[in-house]
Amino acid sequence: MNKKYPTLACLLLVICPSLFAEPNVTQLPQGGIISSGVASISADNNYPQLNINQSSQRAIINWQSFDIGEQAAVNFYQPNSTSVTLNKINSNNPSQIFGQIRAKGQIILQNSSGVYFGKNSRVDVGAIVATTHTVNEDKFMQGSLEFNRNGSLGSIVNDGEIRASLNGYVALLAPEVRNHGLVVAQMGSVVMASGEKITLNFNANNHLSSITTTPSTVATLVENKHAVRAHGGTIILSAKAMSHLVSGVINQTGTLDVGGDAFNVVKWAVGYSWEATRLRWHKIPSSMRLLPKWAAR
Repeated sequence: MNKKYPTLACLLLVICPSLFAEPNVTQLPQGGIISSGVASISADNNYPQLNINQSSQRAIINWQSFDIGEQAAVNFYQPNSTSVTLNKINSNNPSQIFGQIRAKGQIILQNSSGVYFGKNSRVDVGAIVATTHTVNEDKFMQGSLEFNRNGSLGSIVNDGEIRASLNGYVALLAPEVRNHGLVVAQMGSVVMASGEKITLNFNANNHLSSITTTPSTVATLVENKHAVRAHGGTIILSAKAMSHLVSGVINQTGTLDVGGDAFNVVKWAVGYSWEATRLRWHKIPSSMRLLPKWAAR
């Protein structure tokens, strides 16, 4: 078979994040350079905080590293809730978020080596994408969000707490996505997905309504072991594989909670097709393991 697997660093991040030395408690992102848009980066002299002041609707920042210590925080001051900051992290190591990230608008953390949100981390944002995929910069500056794997085998792992504002969204995109913490997007959307190309689709009200994916050519895993909550919104899990030579698996042993409204939806894609469930209860049954049809034979 021609399966492709994550790198050793990615496997260690997933299996035992503590094997990576935690960043210093006051650690902040390093080497930030604005490449598009209008923004500035400044450190707080009194506290371990980094402030990004953005005056354009969209901005791109290149970072040498993006680690946040347990006592540190990064604040994004953006014009409004529809403003977006793309943070391109050029590091051979996964980003480690042990502190706080705050933003009124939307932020994207792009690191092909992976992103790990530690147990005591707290993310409070309008919306967030954490991904190992590469953002198409031209389309980003024009207003769309398209992500291409480009050979990355990194993982996104959440052991902390990620919260989007009302009607916001949380998107975790990588060949392996694992949630062991809490993800909340009230009346918004939560996406945990893999694929060669992933496009986030927004409706006329600028709400994330669906995704478009190209099936992955490498083995993929989407796993929820704790809680994903999107009351009044939508949860999308997608681990579609290209062929029988690679596997796409969704492990669901935690809580997927979209509230009691019959119009709220949990969607999942595994194997080669989409399936959707309109929920009339608060939690779907736990211990759900979804496999391609060929793997179940």
